[in-house]
Amino acid sequence: MDWSKAKNILIIGFTITNLLLFALWLREGERKVDPNVSAEYVVAVQEQLKENHIRFSGEMDTDRKLIAPVMVQFVELNGPTTAYTLFGKEYAVTTDPYFEKYETETETLTFNFGKEFFYTSRAVEEKYLNLDKTQAEEIAMAFLAKMGIESDVVRLAYVNEVEYREPHTGYRLKPSSYQVRFLSTDGKNLIGGSFFDLSVTRAGVIFAHGLALEVVRISGETLSMPRMPDALLILIGMQENQYKQIVSAEIAYNFDPYKNDYFFGDVIEGEALPAWRFQYSDGSVQYLDL
Repeated sequence: MDWSKAKNILIIGFTITNLLLFALWLREGERKVDPNVSAEYVVAVQEQLKENHIRFSGEMDTDRKLIAPVMVQFVELNGPTTAYTLFGKEYAVTTDPYFEKYETETETLTFNFGKEFFYTSRAVEEKYLNLDKTQAEEIAMAFLAKMGIESDVVRLAYVNEVEYREPHTGYRLKPSSYQVRFLSTDGKNLIGGSFFDLSVTRAGVIFAHGLALEVVRISGETLSMPRMPDALLILIGMQENQYKQIVSAEIAYNFDPYKNDYFFGDVIEGEALPAWRFQYSDGSVQYLDL
């Protein structure tokens, strides 16, 4: 073995490693948290977002939030009552211990484990010829009210127009529809893990999928959450969201309803932890449990 060459290779390798470590150190230095949240710090965070190709269209809240973890439980919906409200008396019923299905010629409503619902409609008659985003939200909320879900226990989280265009010319092929998402809320904070996803067209709601949660009680000590600029720095460091636009950022409860037998088993409660919730313009969501 030529030890001279090996020595040179090792020296070069160590030099490159040190340069990389130094570069990372400089990079992290740019992301140091400012305990005073100065105006310069907020500007620096915004510049870091731009450098990482992340757009943030919301307001930069610099207040520190205090919030405690909570216990949440499923809100079970009454199948027969909901079916009667939606369909009247004329519908077919299929049930087993874990599944309920209510069906007419044009509509189907199913419940899984009494917790999760699916609704589909094959209606084609156009009732809302001037459908826009505001009306789509109103139609979606009216549908949830028929499901027994009132406006004071949910909050709009996302609404977006879905256009159908010819790929080469860009001409609109048919009227747009809207994707609308609501989440359960305790009156102040959204409850992650809950969802009400609805597709609204000129014919009304043609698809809905939902799962409702409610807060039962506080389950731990009050936590002091990182401020929004600090949470955004952590988000930048994850390097997962380049070329995305954040449309809202807020403290919410984070809960996975499909974990630990919450959904499929007999467990009726689970702990939801406070987290930063980032809503992106493409409909995706990210939670940071801190």
